[in-house]
Amino acid sequence: MAAGDAAPGVGQEARPVEASDIELQRQVNELRSDLLDDREQRIGRQLEANGAVLLARGIVVGVGGLRFYARFRAIATEATIGPALLGYVVGNHMQW
Repeated sequence: MAAGDAAPGVGQEARPVEASDIELQRQVNELRSDLLDDREQRIGRQLEANGAVLLARGIVVGVGGLRFYARFRAIATEATIGPALLGYVVGNHMQW
């Protein structure tokens, strides 16, 4: 470390903050704020899109599940009634 590079307070006085430094820092902070605002808006839009997709999938799965249940129940009912009717017809036929 050279003699001119000493840390402030160690052999030399701290450099006074200039107005241009303050203005530059303000501009940097404003740009960061704008970038964060843009990122927040993108994330918000992405969350809305994800929510819409999940809602649509939920509706499709729900409707599909109800249709499957109705069809399954119809098949199960036919499977239960069919043998009973067949046994009744066969049983009546055998009684003749």
